Amino acid sequence: MLTALAKRILRAGDRAWLAVRSLRARRLEAGQRPVQRDGRWYLARVVEPAPVAELIRGSLDLVTAACREEGAWFAVLPAADGQSTRVAIRDEAAPAVLGRLVAAGQERAWYAWPRGRRRAGLLRDLDPATSAGPIRIFQVAALADGGIVAGPEHACHLVLAGEDGGLLEVGPDNLVAERFPADAPASTVEVLGRTYPTVAPFGRTGHLGAVEFPIDVVYTWVDGNDPAWRASRDEYLGAAGRLNEEAVNASRWIDRDELRYSLRSLHMHAEWVNHVWLVTAGHVPAWLDVDHPGLTVVTHEEIFPDPGVLPTFNSHAIEAQLHRIPGLAEHYLYFNDDVHLGRRVPPRRFFQPNGVPHFFPSRYHLDLGPARPEDPPVMAAGKNGRDLLEARYGRIATQKLKHTPHPQRRSTMAALEATFPEEFRRTSASRFRSLTDVSVASSLVHHFAYLEEKAVPADLPYRYIDLVDPGLEDWMERTAAQRPLDVFCVNDTTGTPEQLAARGPLLQRFLADYFPLPSPFER
Repeated sequence: MLTALAKRILRAGDRAWLAVRSLRARRLEAGQRPVQRDGRWYLARVVEPAPVAELIRGSLDLVTAACREEGAWFAVLPAADGQSTRVAIRDEAAPAVLGRLVAAGQERAWYAWPRGRRRAGLLRDLDPATSAGPIRIFQVAALADGGIVAGPEHACHLVLAGEDGGLLEVGPDNLVAERFPADAPASTVEVLGRTYPTVAPFGRTGHLGAVEFPIDVVYTWVDGNDPAWRASRDEYLGAAGRLNEEAVNASRWIDRDELRYSLRSLHMHAEWVNHVWLVTAGHVPAWLDVDHPGLTVVTHEEIFPDPGVLPTFNSHAIEAQLHRIPGLAEHYLYFNDDVHLGRRVPPRRFFQPNGVPHFFPSRYHLDLGPARPEDPPVMAAGKNGRDLLEARYGRIATQKLKHTPHPQRRSTMAALEATFPEEFRRTSASRFRSLTDVSVASSLVHHFAYLEEKAVPADLPYRYIDLVDPGLEDWMERTAAQRPLDVFCVNDTTGTPEQLAARGPLLQRFLADYFPLPSPFER
Protein backbone atom coordinates (compact mmCIF):
# COMPACT_ATOMS: atom_id res chain seq x y z
CA MET A 1 0.00 0.00 0.00
CA LEU A 2 2.78 2.40 0.94
CA THR A 3 4.65 1.46 -2.23
CA ALA A 4 1.65 2.31 -4.40
CA LEU A 5 1.20 5.62 -2.57
CA ALA A 6 4.87 6.44 -3.00
CA LYS A 7 4.62 5.73 -6.70
CA ARG A 8 1.62 8.05 -7.05
CA ILE A 9 3.50 10.81 -5.23
CA LEU A 10 6.52 10.36 -7.50
CA ARG A 11 4.34 10.48 -10.60
CA ALA A 12 2.62 13.64 -9.33
CA GLY A 13 6.02 15.15 -8.68
CA ASP A 14 7.12 14.29 -12.19
CA ARG A 15 4.02 15.94 -13.64
CA ALA A 16 4.55 19.08 -11.57
CA TRP A 17 8.21 19.17 -12.57
CA LEU A 18 7.25 18.82 -16.23
CA ALA A 19 4.67 21.59 -15.98
CA VAL A 20 7.27 24.02 -14.66
CA ARG A 21 9.78 22.96 -17.29
CA SER A 22 7.14 23.23 -20.02
CA LEU A 23 6.57 26.90 -19.20
CA ARG A 24 10.28 27.56 -19.45
CA ALA A 25 10.68 25.41 -22.54
CA ARG A 26 8.17 27.49 -24.48
CA ARG A 27 10.86 30.13 -24.53
CA LEU A 28 13.29 27.61 -25.96
CA GLU A 29 11.82 26.10 -29.08
CA ALA A 30 8.52 25.60 -30.83
CA GLY A 31 7.57 22.10 -31.84
CA GLN A 32 7.76 20.33 -28.49
CA ARG A 33 5.21 18.25 -26.66
CA PRO A 34 5.13 16.34 -23.36
CA VAL A 35 5.53 12.57 -23.58
CA GLN A 36 5.91 9.77 -21.08
CA ARG A 37 8.73 7.23 -21.30
CA ASP A 38 9.29 4.46 -18.74
CA GLY A 39 7.06 6.25 -16.24
CA ARG A 40 8.86 9.60 -16.63
CA TRP A 41 7.64 12.75 -18.33
CA TYR A 42 9.80 14.53 -20.88
CA LEU A 43 9.57 17.36 -23.33
CA ALA A 44 9.89 15.72 -26.71
CA ARG A 45 11.21 17.50 -29.74
CA VAL A 46 8.83 16.91 -32.63
CA VAL A 47 10.93 15.61 -35.53
CA GLU A 48 10.40 14.68 -39.11
CA PRO A 49 10.50 10.92 -39.78
CA ALA A 50 14.12 9.76 -39.98
CA PRO A 51 16.20 6.65 -39.30
CA VAL A 52 16.71 6.43 -35.56
CA ALA A 53 20.47 6.14 -36.12
CA GLU A 54 20.44 9.78 -37.26
CA LEU A 55 18.83 10.86 -33.99
CA ILE A 56 21.39 8.88 -31.97
CA ARG A 57 24.16 10.47 -34.02
CA GLY A 58 22.67 13.89 -33.22
CA SER A 59 23.51 13.49 -29.52
CA LEU A 60 26.99 12.23 -30.37
CA ASP A 61 27.61 15.15 -32.72
CA LEU A 62 26.37 17.64 -30.09
CA VAL A 63 28.94 16.37 -27.59
CA THR A 64 31.85 16.10 -30.02
CA ALA A 65 31.10 19.59 -31.38
CA ALA A 66 31.32 21.01 -27.84
CA CYS A 67 34.69 19.30 -27.40
CA ARG A 68 35.99 20.70 -30.68
CA GLU A 69 34.73 24.21 -29.95
CA GLU A 70 36.50 24.13 -26.59
CA GLY A 71 39.68 22.64 -28.08
CA ALA A 72 39.42 19.70 -25.68
CA TRP A 73 40.89 16.28 -26.32
CA PHE A 74 38.21 13.60 -26.74
CA ALA A 75 37.90 9.99 -27.88
CA VAL A 76 34.77 8.24 -29.14
CA LEU A 77 34.53 4.78 -27.58
CA PRO A 78 32.61 1.91 -29.23
CA ALA A 79 29.61 1.18 -27.00
CA ALA A 80 28.82 -2.33 -25.86
CA ASP A 81 25.04 -2.07 -26.13
CA GLY A 82 24.79 -1.06 -29.80
CA GLN A 83 22.17 1.56 -28.89
CA SER A 84 24.02 4.46 -27.24
CA THR A 85 27.34 6.20 -27.87
CA ARG A 86 30.27 7.18 -25.63
CA VAL A 87 32.73 10.06 -25.62
CA ALA A 88 35.67 10.28 -23.19
CA ILE A 89 37.21 13.62 -22.17
CA ARG A 90 39.78 14.43 -19.50
CA ASP A 91 38.05 15.34 -16.26
CA GLU A 92 39.86 18.68 -16.05
CA ALA A 93 38.19 19.69 -19.33
CA ALA A 94 34.71 18.81 -18.05
CA PRO A 95 33.62 22.24 -16.75
CA ALA A 96 34.47 23.95 -20.03
CA VAL A 97 32.92 21.25 -22.26
CA LEU A 98 29.81 21.05 -20.08
CA GLY A 99 29.56 24.82 -20.23
CA ARG A 100 29.46 24.59 -24.02
CA LEU A 101 26.77 21.93 -23.81
CA VAL A 102 24.70 23.98 -21.37
CA ALA A 103 24.91 26.89 -23.81
CA ALA A 104 23.76 24.62 -26.65
CA GLY A 105 20.86 23.50 -24.45
CA GLN A 106 19.48 27.03 -24.23
CA GLU A 107 17.85 26.67 -27.64
CA ARG A 108 16.57 23.10 -27.55
CA ALA A 109 15.21 20.64 -24.99
CA TRP A 110 18.30 18.48 -24.59
CA TYR A 111 18.54 16.41 -21.42
CA ALA A 112 21.39 15.59 -19.05
CA TRP A 113 21.29 12.63 -16.67
CA PRO A 114 24.34 12.37 -14.40
CA ARG A 115 24.94 8.99 -12.82
CA GLY A 116 23.30 8.73 -9.42
CA ARG A 117 20.45 11.13 -10.16
CA ARG A 118 16.90 9.79 -9.94
CA ARG A 119 15.86 11.45 -13.16
CA ALA A 120 17.15 13.51 -16.03
CA GLY A 121 16.93 17.28 -16.14
CA LEU A 122 17.06 19.82 -18.92
CA LEU A 123 20.63 20.27 -20.09
CA ARG A 124 20.30 24.03 -19.74
CA ASP A 125 19.94 23.60 -15.94
CA LEU A 126 23.07 21.46 -15.49
CA ASP A 127 25.75 22.93 -13.22
CA PRO A 128 29.06 22.39 -15.02
CA ALA A 129 31.07 23.01 -11.88
CA THR A 130 29.51 20.28 -9.76
CA SER A 131 28.48 17.56 -12.24
CA ALA A 132 30.39 14.31 -12.19
CA GLY A 133 30.42 11.73 -14.94
CA PRO A 134 29.41 9.75 -16.70
CA ILE A 135 26.58 11.97 -17.88
CA ARG A 136 23.97 10.87 -20.41
CA ILE A 137 23.21 13.60 -22.96
CA PHE A 138 20.11 12.95 -25.04
CA GLN A 139 17.02 14.29 -26.67
CA VAL A 140 13.57 12.79 -26.58
CA ALA A 141 12.22 12.78 -30.13
CA ALA A 142 8.67 12.06 -31.23
CA LEU A 143 6.83 12.15 -34.51
CA ALA A 144 4.18 14.83 -34.90
CA ASP A 145 1.32 12.32 -35.12
CA GLY A 146 3.06 9.29 -33.67
CA GLY A 147 5.01 7.94 -30.74
CA ILE A 148 8.46 8.36 -29.27
CA VAL A 149 11.29 7.29 -31.57
CA ALA A 150 14.35 8.25 -29.49
CA GLY A 151 14.93 8.65 -25.78
CA PRO A 152 17.32 8.06 -22.86
CA GLU A 153 18.38 4.67 -24.20
CA HIS A 154 19.92 6.45 -27.21
CA ALA A 155 22.03 8.87 -25.18
CA CYS A 156 25.61 9.92 -25.71
CA HIS A 157 27.45 9.05 -22.49
CA LEU A 158 30.01 11.70 -21.64
CA VAL A 159 32.75 9.89 -19.71
CA LEU A 160 35.05 12.04 -17.56
CA ALA A 161 38.40 10.25 -17.66
CA GLY A 162 40.70 10.77 -14.72
CA GLU A 163 44.42 9.98 -15.01
CA ASP A 164 46.01 7.57 -12.53
CA GLY A 165 49.55 6.29 -12.94
CA GLY A 166 49.70 7.28 -16.60
CA LEU A 167 46.38 5.59 -17.38
CA LEU A 168 43.06 7.21 -18.27
CA GLU A 169 40.10 5.58 -16.52
CA VAL A 170 36.96 5.38 -18.73
CA GLY A 171 34.94 2.63 -17.00
CA PRO A 172 33.70 -0.73 -18.28
CA ASP A 173 30.74 0.26 -20.47
CA ASN A 174 32.48 -0.02 -23.81
CA LEU A 175 33.76 -2.80 -26.03
CA VAL A 176 37.49 -2.52 -25.34
CA ALA A 177 38.97 -1.40 -22.01
CA GLU A 178 38.35 0.29 -18.68
CA ARG A 179 41.64 2.20 -18.87
CA PHE A 180 44.31 2.91 -21.44
CA PRO A 181 47.66 4.76 -21.59
CA ALA A 182 47.26 8.52 -21.45
CA ASP A 183 49.74 8.84 -24.31
CA ALA A 184 48.02 6.26 -26.57
CA PRO A 185 48.34 7.24 -30.23
CA ALA A 186 45.38 8.81 -32.02
CA SER A 187 43.17 6.68 -34.23
CA THR A 188 39.67 6.74 -35.72
CA VAL A 189 36.55 4.64 -35.23
CA GLU A 190 33.39 4.26 -37.31
CA VAL A 191 30.16 4.77 -35.38
CA LEU A 192 26.73 4.78 -37.06
CA GLY A 193 28.26 5.23 -40.49
CA ARG A 194 30.59 8.14 -39.64
CA THR A 195 34.25 8.33 -38.64
CA TYR A 196 35.24 9.92 -35.31
CA PRO A 197 38.52 10.47 -33.43
CA THR A 198 39.55 7.89 -30.84
CA VAL A 199 42.77 6.29 -29.59
CA ALA A 200 44.55 3.24 -30.90
CA PRO A 201 43.08 0.55 -28.61
CA PHE A 202 39.56 1.60 -29.60
CA GLY A 203 40.08 2.04 -33.33
CA ARG A 204 40.78 -1.60 -34.05
CA THR A 205 38.27 -4.12 -35.33
CA GLY A 206 37.99 -7.77 -34.36
CA HIS A 207 36.81 -7.33 -30.76
CA LEU A 208 34.99 -10.39 -29.45
CA GLY A 209 32.01 -8.32 -28.35
CA ALA A 210 31.37 -6.71 -31.75
CA VAL A 211 29.15 -7.98 -34.56
CA GLU A 212 31.31 -7.23 -37.58
CA PHE A 213 30.01 -9.69 -40.19
CA PRO A 214 27.42 -8.75 -42.85
CA ILE A 215 23.80 -9.63 -42.12
CA ASP A 216 21.31 -9.84 -44.99
CA VAL A 217 17.52 -9.91 -44.85
CA VAL A 218 15.37 -12.31 -46.89
CA TYR A 219 11.66 -11.80 -47.52
CA THR A 220 9.17 -14.12 -49.17
CA TRP A 221 6.23 -12.37 -50.82
CA VAL A 222 3.28 -13.19 -53.01
CA ASP A 223 0.85 -10.99 -54.89
CA GLY A 224 -2.49 -12.69 -54.31
CA ASN A 225 -4.15 -10.18 -56.65
CA ASP A 226 -2.08 -11.17 -59.69
CA PRO A 227 -4.63 -12.66 -62.16
CA ALA A 228 -2.12 -15.00 -63.81
CA TRP A 229 -0.88 -16.25 -60.45
CA ARG A 230 -4.46 -16.76 -59.20
CA ALA A 231 -5.41 -18.69 -62.32
CA SER A 232 -2.38 -20.95 -61.91
CA ARG A 233 -3.13 -21.51 -58.23
CA ASP A 234 -6.77 -22.35 -58.91
CA GLU A 235 -5.79 -24.78 -61.66
CA TYR A 236 -3.47 -26.75 -59.38
CA LEU A 237 -5.83 -26.42 -56.45
CA GLY A 238 -8.50 -28.24 -58.40
CA ALA A 239 -6.19 -31.22 -58.83
CA ALA A 240 -4.79 -31.18 -55.29
CA GLY A 241 -7.55 -33.13 -53.60
CA ARG A 242 -8.65 -32.49 -50.02
CA LEU A 243 -6.47 -29.99 -48.13
CA ASN A 244 -6.64 -28.52 -44.68
CA GLU A 245 -8.74 -25.36 -44.73
CA GLU A 246 -5.85 -23.24 -43.38
CA ALA A 247 -3.61 -24.43 -46.21
CA VAL A 248 -5.82 -22.62 -48.72
CA ASN A 249 -7.25 -19.84 -46.54
CA ALA A 250 -7.61 -16.71 -48.68
CA SER A 251 -5.85 -14.62 -46.04
CA ARG A 252 -2.66 -16.55 -46.75
CA TRP A 253 -2.26 -14.67 -50.04
CA ILE A 254 -3.80 -11.26 -49.28
CA ASP A 255 -1.43 -8.35 -49.84
CA ARG A 256 -2.10 -5.30 -47.63
CA ASP A 257 1.17 -3.55 -48.41
CA GLU A 258 2.76 -5.06 -45.29
CA LEU A 259 6.01 -5.52 -47.22
CA ARG A 260 6.23 -1.78 -47.87
CA TYR A 261 6.01 -1.06 -44.14
CA SER A 262 8.27 -3.90 -43.08
CA LEU A 263 10.96 -2.48 -45.38
CA ARG A 264 10.32 0.94 -43.86
CA SER A 265 10.86 -0.58 -40.41
CA LEU A 266 14.25 -1.91 -41.57
CA HIS A 267 15.24 1.49 -42.95
CA MET A 268 14.17 3.29 -39.77
CA HIS A 269 15.48 0.85 -37.17
CA ALA A 270 18.24 -1.36 -38.66
CA GLU A 271 20.69 0.71 -40.67
CA TRP A 272 23.22 -2.12 -40.26
CA VAL A 273 21.42 -4.47 -42.70
CA ASN A 274 23.78 -5.39 -45.52
CA HIS A 275 21.42 -6.38 -48.36
CA VAL A 276 17.74 -7.25 -48.86
CA TRP A 277 16.55 -10.22 -50.97
CA LEU A 278 12.92 -10.54 -52.05
CA VAL A 279 11.83 -14.04 -53.11
CA THR A 280 8.72 -14.09 -55.30
CA ALA A 281 6.96 -16.11 -57.99
CA GLY A 282 8.13 -13.50 -60.49
CA HIS A 283 5.82 -10.60 -59.70
CA VAL A 284 6.85 -7.55 -57.65
CA PRO A 285 4.91 -4.73 -55.95
CA ALA A 286 4.24 -1.80 -58.26
CA TRP A 287 5.82 0.61 -55.76
CA LEU A 288 9.11 -1.33 -55.46
CA ASP A 289 12.30 0.07 -56.99
CA VAL A 290 13.74 -3.17 -58.33
CA ASP A 291 16.87 -1.34 -59.50
CA HIS A 292 17.92 -0.22 -56.04
CA PRO A 293 21.45 -1.58 -55.41
CA GLY A 294 20.55 -2.65 -51.88
CA LEU A 295 17.78 -5.01 -53.00
CA THR A 296 17.64 -8.05 -55.27
CA VAL A 297 14.49 -9.81 -56.49
CA VAL A 298 14.89 -13.60 -56.66
CA THR A 299 12.43 -15.86 -58.48
CA HIS A 300 11.51 -19.38 -57.44
CA GLU A 301 13.13 -20.69 -60.62
CA GLU A 302 16.50 -19.39 -59.41
CA ILE A 303 16.49 -21.34 -56.13
CA PHE A 304 14.48 -24.54 -56.65
CA PRO A 305 16.85 -27.31 -57.80
CA ASP A 306 13.95 -29.21 -59.42
CA PRO A 307 11.94 -26.89 -61.69
CA GLY A 308 9.40 -29.66 -62.14
CA VAL A 309 7.85 -28.90 -58.73
CA LEU A 310 7.00 -25.34 -59.80
CA PRO A 311 4.81 -23.41 -59.59
CA THR A 312 4.43 -23.72 -55.83
CA PHE A 313 1.96 -22.09 -53.50
CA ASN A 314 3.48 -23.56 -50.34
CA SER A 315 5.53 -21.26 -48.12
CA HIS A 316 7.13 -24.30 -46.47
CA ALA A 317 8.50 -25.38 -49.85
CA ILE A 318 9.84 -21.88 -50.62
CA GLU A 319 11.43 -21.49 -47.18
CA ALA A 320 13.34 -24.73 -47.72
CA GLN A 321 15.24 -23.10 -50.62
CA LEU A 322 16.28 -19.75 -49.16
CA HIS A 323 19.86 -20.84 -48.47
CA ARG A 324 20.27 -21.38 -52.22
CA ILE A 325 19.93 -17.66 -53.06
CA PRO A 326 23.04 -16.80 -55.11
CA GLY A 327 25.14 -14.24 -53.27
CA LEU A 328 23.25 -14.47 -49.96
CA ALA A 329 25.44 -13.70 -46.93
CA GLU A 330 26.30 -16.49 -44.52
CA HIS A 331 24.27 -14.72 -41.80
CA TYR A 332 20.78 -13.54 -42.63
CA LEU A 333 17.36 -12.82 -41.13
CA TYR A 334 14.30 -14.40 -42.66
CA PHE A 335 11.27 -12.08 -42.50
CA ASN A 336 7.66 -12.68 -43.36
CA ASP A 337 6.20 -9.47 -44.73
CA ASP A 338 3.86 -9.11 -41.74
CA VAL A 339 6.80 -8.87 -39.31
CA HIS A 340 7.99 -5.37 -38.39
CA LEU A 341 10.73 -3.87 -36.26
CA GLY A 342 8.96 -1.70 -33.70
CA ARG A 343 12.02 0.29 -32.60
CA ARG A 344 15.74 0.39 -33.25
CA VAL A 345 17.43 -2.96 -32.64
CA PRO A 346 21.16 -3.70 -32.77
CA PRO A 347 22.43 -6.80 -34.60
CA ARG A 348 23.30 -8.44 -31.28
CA ARG A 349 19.58 -8.91 -30.74
CA PHE A 350 19.74 -11.62 -33.41
CA PHE A 351 23.32 -12.94 -33.48
CA GLN A 352 26.09 -13.47 -31.00
CA PRO A 353 29.29 -11.64 -31.99
CA ASN A 354 30.85 -15.02 -32.83
CA GLY A 355 28.13 -15.57 -35.44
CA VAL A 356 25.87 -17.93 -33.48
CA PRO A 357 22.20 -17.16 -34.21
CA HIS A 358 19.54 -16.60 -31.60
CA PHE A 359 16.11 -18.18 -31.73
CA PHE A 360 13.02 -17.11 -29.84
CA PRO A 361 10.94 -19.87 -28.19
CA SER A 362 7.27 -19.23 -27.65
CA ARG A 363 5.53 -20.02 -24.37
CA TYR A 364 3.07 -22.11 -26.41
CA HIS A 365 3.65 -25.80 -27.03
CA LEU A 366 3.29 -28.24 -29.88
CA ASP A 367 0.35 -30.61 -29.47
CA LEU A 368 1.10 -34.16 -28.39
CA GLY A 369 0.96 -37.03 -30.85
CA PRO A 370 1.77 -37.28 -34.55
CA ALA A 371 0.63 -34.88 -37.24
CA ARG A 372 -3.07 -35.28 -37.99
CA PRO A 373 -5.13 -34.16 -41.02
CA GLU A 374 -7.17 -31.81 -38.82
CA ASP A 375 -4.03 -30.05 -37.50
CA PRO A 376 -3.33 -26.56 -38.86
CA PRO A 377 -0.46 -26.99 -41.35
CA VAL A 378 1.95 -25.03 -39.16
CA MET A 379 1.23 -27.40 -36.26
CA ALA A 380 1.62 -30.49 -38.45
CA ALA A 381 4.95 -29.23 -39.81
CA GLY A 382 6.19 -28.48 -36.29
CA LYS A 383 5.26 -31.98 -35.14
CA ASN A 384 7.02 -33.55 -38.10
CA GLY A 385 10.19 -31.61 -37.31
CA ARG A 386 9.96 -32.59 -33.66
CA ASP A 387 9.68 -36.28 -34.57
CA LEU A 388 12.70 -36.09 -36.89
CA LEU A 389 14.87 -34.59 -34.17
CA GLU A 390 13.67 -37.07 -31.54
CA ALA A 391 14.53 -40.00 -33.82
CA ARG A 392 18.02 -38.63 -34.49
CA TYR A 393 19.01 -37.03 -31.18
CA GLY A 394 16.68 -38.56 -28.60
CA ARG A 395 15.60 -35.04 -27.58
CA ILE A 396 12.08 -33.67 -27.85
CA ALA A 397 11.24 -30.16 -28.99
CA THR A 398 8.09 -29.07 -27.18
CA GLN A 399 7.83 -25.33 -27.79
CA LYS A 400 6.71 -23.40 -30.83
CA LEU A 401 8.81 -20.50 -32.09
CA LYS A 402 7.70 -16.88 -32.08
CA HIS A 403 6.68 -15.28 -35.37
CA THR A 404 9.70 -12.98 -35.51
CA PRO A 405 12.65 -12.40 -37.83
CA HIS A 406 14.47 -15.74 -37.96
CA PRO A 407 18.28 -15.48 -37.62
CA GLN A 408 19.94 -18.15 -39.74
CA ARG A 409 23.19 -19.28 -41.32
CA ARG A 410 23.46 -20.67 -44.82
CA SER A 411 25.91 -23.34 -43.71
CA THR A 412 23.53 -24.60 -41.02
CA MET A 413 20.65 -24.76 -43.49
CA ALA A 414 22.83 -26.72 -45.89
CA ALA A 415 23.81 -29.11 -43.08
CA LEU A 416 20.15 -29.55 -42.17
CA GLU A 417 19.29 -30.44 -45.76
CA ALA A 418 22.16 -32.92 -45.90
CA THR A 419 20.87 -34.52 -42.68
CA PHE A 420 17.23 -34.79 -43.81
CA PRO A 421 17.34 -34.78 -47.63
CA GLU A 422 14.13 -36.75 -48.14
CA GLU A 423 12.11 -34.42 -45.92
CA PHE A 424 13.47 -31.41 -47.83
CA ARG A 425 12.63 -33.07 -51.15
CA ARG A 426 9.12 -34.03 -50.07
CA THR A 427 8.34 -30.57 -48.65
CA SER A 428 9.75 -28.88 -51.74
CA ALA A 429 7.50 -30.98 -53.96
CA SER A 430 4.28 -30.10 -52.09
CA ARG A 431 2.57 -27.36 -54.08
CA PHE A 432 0.29 -26.59 -51.14
CA ARG A 433 0.91 -27.00 -47.43
CA SER A 434 0.48 -30.66 -46.64
CA LEU A 435 0.42 -33.10 -43.73
CA THR A 436 3.99 -34.28 -44.47
CA ASP A 437 5.69 -30.86 -44.62
CA VAL A 438 8.45 -29.72 -42.32
CA SER A 439 8.76 -26.04 -41.41
CA VAL A 440 12.43 -25.60 -42.23
CA ALA A 441 13.12 -21.89 -41.81
CA SER A 442 10.60 -21.02 -39.09
CA SER A 443 11.11 -23.99 -36.76
CA LEU A 444 13.21 -27.01 -37.67
CA VAL A 445 16.50 -25.22 -38.36
CA HIS A 446 16.43 -23.51 -34.96
CA HIS A 447 15.94 -26.72 -33.00
CA PHE A 448 18.47 -28.53 -35.19
CA ALA A 449 21.05 -25.77 -34.72
CA TYR A 450 20.46 -25.79 -30.96
CA LEU A 451 21.06 -29.55 -30.75
CA GLU A 452 24.17 -29.14 -32.90
CA GLU A 453 25.36 -26.37 -30.53
CA LYS A 454 25.04 -23.78 -33.32
CA ALA A 455 22.22 -21.62 -31.93
CA VAL A 456 21.09 -20.32 -28.55
CA PRO A 457 17.63 -19.32 -27.23
CA ALA A 458 17.07 -15.65 -26.44
CA ASP A 459 14.34 -13.29 -25.36
CA LEU A 460 12.85 -10.56 -27.54
CA PRO A 461 10.37 -7.79 -26.63
CA TYR A 462 7.68 -8.94 -29.06
CA ARG A 463 3.94 -9.21 -29.62
CA TYR A 464 1.87 -11.30 -32.01
CA ILE A 465 -1.73 -10.19 -32.45
CA ASP A 466 -4.44 -11.31 -34.82
CA LEU A 467 -6.15 -8.80 -37.07
CA VAL A 468 -9.57 -9.80 -35.70
CA ASP A 469 -8.54 -9.67 -32.03
CA PRO A 470 -11.18 -7.57 -30.18
CA GLY A 471 -8.41 -5.67 -28.38
CA LEU A 472 -6.56 -4.75 -31.58
CA GLU A 473 -7.39 -1.04 -31.64
CA ASP A 474 -6.39 -0.51 -28.01
CA TRP A 475 -3.15 -2.40 -28.63
CA MET A 476 -2.39 -0.30 -31.70
CA GLU A 477 -2.94 2.94 -29.78
CA ARG A 478 -0.67 1.90 -26.89
CA THR A 479 2.01 0.50 -29.16
CA ALA A 480 2.13 3.55 -31.40
CA ALA A 481 2.44 5.89 -28.41
CA GLN A 482 5.03 4.03 -26.32
CA ARG A 483 6.87 1.90 -28.93
CA PRO A 484 7.83 -0.73 -26.34
CA LEU A 485 8.47 -3.64 -28.74
CA ASP A 486 11.50 -4.68 -30.75
CA VAL A 487 9.27 -6.71 -33.08
CA PHE A 488 5.56 -7.07 -33.69
CA CYS A 489 3.43 -9.08 -36.08
CA VAL A 490 -0.21 -8.47 -36.99
CA ASN A 491 -1.41 -11.68 -38.61
CA ASP A 492 -4.72 -12.59 -40.22
CA THR A 493 -5.15 -16.36 -40.28
CA THR A 494 -8.40 -16.81 -38.35
CA GLY A 495 -10.92 -14.22 -39.53
CA THR A 496 -13.77 -14.49 -41.96
CA PRO A 497 -13.48 -12.61 -45.29
CA GLU A 498 -15.94 -10.03 -43.95
CA GLN A 499 -13.92 -9.48 -40.75
CA LEU A 500 -10.66 -9.20 -42.64
CA ALA A 501 -12.15 -6.75 -45.14
CA ALA A 502 -13.37 -4.56 -42.28
CA ARG A 503 -10.10 -4.66 -40.33
CA GLY A 504 -7.69 -4.37 -43.29
CA PRO A 505 -7.92 -0.55 -43.58
CA LEU A 506 -7.34 -0.24 -39.83
CA LEU A 507 -4.06 -2.14 -40.17
CA GLN A 508 -2.94 -0.04 -43.13
CA ARG A 509 -3.60 3.21 -41.24
CA PHE A 510 -1.69 1.93 -38.23
CA LEU A 511 1.32 0.89 -40.30
CA ALA A 512 1.32 4.12 -42.31
CA ASP A 513 1.29 6.17 -39.10
CA TYR A 514 3.92 4.02 -37.39
CA PHE A 515 6.28 3.99 -40.38
CA PRO A 516 5.73 7.29 -42.24
CA LEU A 517 9.27 7.47 -43.66
CA PRO A 518 9.51 5.89 -47.14
CA SER A 519 12.37 3.46 -47.48
CA PRO A 520 14.92 3.84 -50.29
CA PHE A 521 13.35 0.76 -51.89
CA GLU A 522 10.21 2.66 -52.87
CA ARG A 523 9.84 4.34 -56.24
